Amino acid sequence: MLLCTAALPVPLTAGILLFLNLLCFLLFAIDKSIAVRQGNVRRRRGSTDESDKYTKDWTKAYQKAHVPASRIPESTLLLSAALFGAVGGTLGMYLLRHKTRKTKFVLVPVMAVVQVGVLVWLKWKGIIL
Repeated sequence: MLLCTAALPVPLTAGILLFLNLLCFLLFAIDKSIAVRQGNVRRRRGSTDESDKYTKDWTKAYQKAHVPASRIPESTLLLSAALFGAVGGTLGMYLLRHKTRKTKFVLVPVMAVVQVGVLVWLKWKGIIL
């Protein structure tokens, strides 16, 4: 653990947080693309049978052309969100429509609120300049 008495500069803190959130978002995006490639996606609300037929045909053709990769474990996605990547994880969940129905992943937006609160507290205490 890094112990120092000096306050962390904002560019360093912002850079670390940006990296962690981008990493978490990318993990969600990669997992979603693998799920689509493997055909493990649920039917979209309001979609017609024609569009679902096209999606199924496209997915089958894509599966034949590419070797399916293994999925990213849910524990990895949650851990990346817990390590100050929850804002990126929340964006990944809702922009990509991935893992929004899983009960465990209700924690990700909650983690984002807590993490933003911790950052505000650290700024208020002068630990982050």
